[in-house]
Amino acid sequence: MAFRTSAAANCRTLTKVHQVAERWERTHASKFAPAKYQLTHFWRKHQMVPKPRGRLDVPLIIKGVEIKPVDSIKYLRVYLDTHLTGEVHIQEMREKAAKLIMYTCSTWYIQGGRGFTGAQRAAEQAI
Repeated sequence: MAFRTSAAANCRTLTKVHQVAERWERTHASKFAPAKYQLTHFWRKHQMVPKPRGRLDVPLIIKGVEIKPVDSIKYLRVYLDTHLTGEVHIQEMREKAAKLIMYTCSTWYIQGGRGFTGAQRAAEQAI
């Protein structure tokens, strides 16, 4: 994580940090995979984290891999959106819960002889 006044400055800082990580990986028999990296520029509209100056679509380039910024990332099973509102996480959890309810209801309803359409209605009511 880098906290600077612009997205470009953040990317420069992250590039320097990755060079330190590369030295560490050589001495600790580890491998970093830049292709799996995610990048987002966090900022809050009305709070202590100001919007970075300049363009926000500045990519990070590490080992020839271009990492483009996205609106949200998943980190340790938590979805973090650019404005740190939690809305993306809530939406993802709602979708996951709907799928789980659909599966559970369909299993119960089919075993109970009520059919799949009854399961769909029950899932829609639960959400």
